[in-house]
Amino acid sequence: MKSTLANTDTGCEERCARQPGLAAVMGWIAAILLCWSGLSQAATYQLQTASVPEHVFRYFLDQETLPHIETFLDDSRRSKRVMFGDRQPQPLRLMTAGESELIPVDMTLSRRSHPWAAAAWNGETGQLAVFRVRGKASHYQKLKRVAVQREGRMTQLPVRRVPALSSTRAFVPATSAAYLAQAFENGMLEPLTGRLSASSDGLSVIVGENFGPHQADAVYIVVRMPKEGHAYKVILGWEDSGSQSGGGAG
Repeated sequence: MKSTLANTDTGCEERCARQPGLAAVMGWIAAILLCWSGLSQAATYQLQTASVPEHVFRYFLDQETLPHIETFLDDSRRSKRVMFGDRQPQPLRLMTAGESELIPVDMTLSRRSHPWAAAAWNGETGQLAVFRVRGKASHYQKLKRVAVQREGRMTQLPVRRVPALSSTRAFVPATSAAYLAQAFENGMLEPLTGRLSASSDGLSVIVGENFGPHQADAVYIVVRMPKEGHAYKVILGWEDSGSQSGGGAG
């Protein structure tokens, strides 16, 4: 057996020596296969969201302690009094190059003992995951403030109203809810997000504004998956439609 293997190895070496191009081609094929397998390897991504009244959000801003809002929400004894349980992120579709499919997502809904709604899923670099958040209650329907976790700290991103056909970019653009819904159904949410939103680590938040007194805004959270798995945190501050506090879209 050893003699047979030795003869086989020798034969391969002799053929490669006689045909140096063969060794080069085989090397290129191996490199391409290795690269392809690395690109197609799925990574795990996570998204945590929490919804609170705008005045709670503003309290931490006024105290210049916005990063502490995360600690406040982690303490269910306090946060259960202010959290909105009807604002669960709804996974919509995973989109790639104009095609879409349902996202297989593991969801943990927010509840009084745990205010964070959590989503976890597997995906590949460059794919787009879309979630929608909107309230069902008749009050606190207007999205006014957004904070995301950046470098381990919660940071407010300003909400700015922009025309649907504008080329102006904003950290959190707010535009017509009907226009956003139509863009999503037509597979055009991806280019719209790129045109209007300045993303943070692959994360974009877009507000679909409804102007009826009892119609909730729709918040789209769009994740363009980076090369490696990533964990995102988003806090949404909601205002009652009759309130006049500042700091929102305008």
